[in-house]
Amino acid sequence: MHTSKGGQSFTGSSYWGESDDSYVIAANLKINAPSVYFAVGISCAGQHLAGIANAKCVVAISKDEEANIFKRARFGIVANYKRVIPSLIKVLAEEQ
Repeated sequence: MHTSKGGQSFTGSSYWGESDDSYVIAANLKINAPSVYFAVGISCAGQHLAGIANAKCVVAISKDEEANIFKRARFGIVANYKRVIPSLIKVLAEEQ
């Protein structure tokens, strides 16, 4: 599986140990066009929505059922991502 990482803000970049904005997904910084984009635990600011405009399929996981990301998502899961991600990783690993 070919993957990449990204975040909604500079906080996301620092999470992966990056000191610059190379992983920030926003209209003015980075545009992504993945086949599948997993939006995990974000509400989704307008800049982030613009940054993922070219994603073919967006899967959103958020405990906030009113989060803007669900307007863009093809698939949405309203739940705490900490409960969903372990199962998702297991299923994806089995598919490889």
